Amino acid sequence: MNKWAVFSAFFALVALIFMATMHVKNDVQALRDKRDRLVERQMRLNESMRVLQAEYTYLSRPERLRQFASVLNLAPVGSMQVVPLTVAFDGGQP
Repeated sequence: MNKWAVFSAFFALVALIFMATMHVKNDVQALRDKRDRLVERQMRLNESMRVLQAEYTYLSRPERLRQFASVLNLAPVGSMQVVPLTVAFDGGQP
């Protein structure tokens, strides 16, 4: 084999390795960017969850619910008001 063929093959191999390395580098960077976006989104969702839990806790305080019940004249459900679904939808007797 002549020197130019060996040099050309070596140069092609180096170029191929370089291109493969750059491709992997770009893929890794894209995955890191995606991971960073997902972590940021998860942090925002966790914060939203904390806010929603605090709001639910505030809105479902027993004294607040008692006040609404008295204003709206609500009472606990009686045993005669509860029927099986089959009776409710079939129109039969309990």
